[in-house]
Amino acid sequence: MRKIAKLETVLYSLLCVSVFSVSSVLAQVNIIQAPSNFEFVDMGYDSTNNEVGIVGYIVNGADRTATVFELNAASDGFNTETLADLPGATSNAEVNGISSDAIRIAGFSSSSNSSNNEGATWLRSNPSEPEAIGFFDITNNNSNAIGAWEDGVVGNSGGLQSPIIWSNQNGIQALPGTEGGLAEAQGVSANGEISVGISSHEVFDGAAYYWDNSGINRLNDVVAGFSTFQSSASSISPDGNFIGGDLVLIDSQSNFLSVPVVWEGTERTLRVLTDSNGDLIQGTVLDVSNLGFAVGTFVSADFVNSFGFIWSPDFINTDSNGGVQIFEDWLEEIDPNNNLGSGSLAVNSIAEANGRLLFTVLTQDLSYSFVDVTIEEAIVPTHEGTSGVDTFNITVNTDEAIFVESLGGADNITINIVGDNAEVVVDSGAGNDRITINDSSNNSSVVLLTGAGNDFSLNRFNGSSNLRFSAELGAGNDTIYNLNINSNAVVTGIETETGNDNLININYRTTGAINAYNLGQGNDSLFNYNLLGDATVAIDLAQGTNRVRTFNSRGTITQALISGSNSNTITETNVRLSSSNLTYSFGSGSNSLSSTLSVSTNTQITVDEALNANNTINLGGFLSTNTSIDYINQNNASINTNFRRFRNTSSEEHTVNPGDITTAQELYNDIIATFNPFN
Repeated sequence: MRKIAKLETVLYSLLCVSVFSVSSVLAQVNIIQAPSNFEFVDMGYDSTNNEVGIVGYIVNGADRTATVFELNAASDGFNTETLADLPGATSNAEVNGISSDAIRIAGFSSSSNSSNNEGATWLRSNPSEPEAIGFFDITNNNSNAIGAWEDGVVGNSGGLQSPIIWSNQNGIQALPGTEGGLAEAQGVSANGEISVGISSHEVFDGAAYYWDNSGINRLNDVVAGFSTFQSSASSISPDGNFIGGDLVLIDSQSNFLSVPVVWEGTERTLRVLTDSNGDLIQGTVLDVSNLGFAVGTFVSADFVNSFGFIWSPDFINTDSNGGVQIFEDWLEEIDPNNNLGSGSLAVNSIAEANGRLLFTVLTQDLSYSFVDVTIEEAIVPTHEGTSGVDTFNITVNTDEAIFVESLGGADNITINIVGDNAEVVVDSGAGNDRITINDSSNNSSVVLLTGAGNDFSLNRFNGSSNLRFSAELGAGNDTIYNLNINSNAVVTGIETETGNDNLININYRTTGAINAYNLGQGNDSLFNYNLLGDATVAIDLAQGTNRVRTFNSRGTITQALISGSNSNTITETNVRLSSSNLTYSFGSGSNSLSSTLSVSTNTQITVDEALNANNTINLGGFLSTNTSIDYINQNNASINTNFRRFRNTSSEEHTVNPGDITTAQELYNDIIATFNPFN
């Protein structure tokens, strides 16, 4: 994933930004497959405690146990708790839904009060204490709780005779306006003020309705060119702005088609969902979100296969032409690394969670998965070039964020960061560009992306504090020249790809400098200098044939250099160091290391060679005190080292076993994990 996601700062906010042309979004998908005997029914998200609550069943043969599922601490599996039956129950409780905030659960259970079943509700925090919702008619003593919000539930009483709403404060009450027909409420908004469902008091076969403080309201179910046999509203977004369900239509040849629909906005505008060609599909919407995402299931045109789908109002302006997308195809577009296994059969719930979209999915092998999509919105350039030669001269002030996109040509880009907490992204494009970045700020960040051109970047950090500079170099042969003077805690991370790049970094009178390099497949040259200051250096030469030159003088240096099966030439000069740690790990390649340590004190050198390595290692110590050199013996590998001494005091050499001392690979990993220089 390219680092253009950095300027956004930030994870995409589900509360304030419009999504989804897929090309405008970067995402990471995490999929947790549930055991084969888990069955998911509904899901909510508790934003206060950052907790996901799923309700469903654990199935063992003919026995189905109503259950609450919660993500475990490692977010790789589920903790489970059984939903208790009502007193006097003769069969297991059944579960229908959970509130959007994952607090209250709706269902039913046999009970001592009912000859059939009685609606029940549980708190997710206390699943062992169900509460009965009661009935209207003791002679028809059954009820069912189907949807929930924090303070109550909706459903039916008397076997579809009356749609009901129940709360702790008011008990069971009838929803108005359905006398003379069968009806039930199937979903409710997060505040309990809008309920949706079906009633047959006007249409014999049933029509979709919603209830609010104005009473009962029929939802539009008229589609041009068809007659409507039946409509149903089964789900509502937490904010009440989107309603999902289906229509049963009859075409001119008397064919019945059950089509998924969404009613949008406060006007309840009907939208019939189609495929990407604009053709009708047969299926239903099972859940909707505040942003208007709709999920559900549909069947193929030949009625052979069924698929889970996702739809958003923003699909209208994308390549899907406003149609639904098969769920796993959508996942693959936003994150090609996802793995849904056998593909989706239905997506039965969706929740929005602080920059994430959460789903429960029934897959083709009849198992369930929990899918967590973390979304980062791609940003729009603040400064955009042309295909010709462009010149940018930009001053960046406090708290300002800029994104410069150079589309082509040999461009000149100069950026002066003069204010604190600034964020800068430069994408140099395909031309041979010259880029200059000057920084003297506090707590700013710079991201440099180069393309196929041969770019030159001169970057001066003079008096900077807590600056983060990262560069990802493309296929061109680039030169990056960083000059870091009188600065504190400047973190630089540079990654190369296939180009033959030249990297020069000079730290002069700095404190706490972090320099990290990950060299790619090209043949790169790296020059890293630390003068009169302290620095931590991490160098990965795992690919390419590289040339490295370092010079460290008058400071404290912690360095980890690692290589793989490639061949590299490393030359180091270390003068007047104190309390430093220089480590090297060599793989099976043929490396040449020449390192001298002069007039230094209390310095540790560690060399780790792989078995069958063919390295030439020359170490020299001159006029140094308390120098310790440790050779790590990997499976009796031969250490090809020549240590030259000249007037050293208290210098020692040891051969140690793996695990006795920190290797360069371990130190490198620790530096990257601690400072995260490439992100």
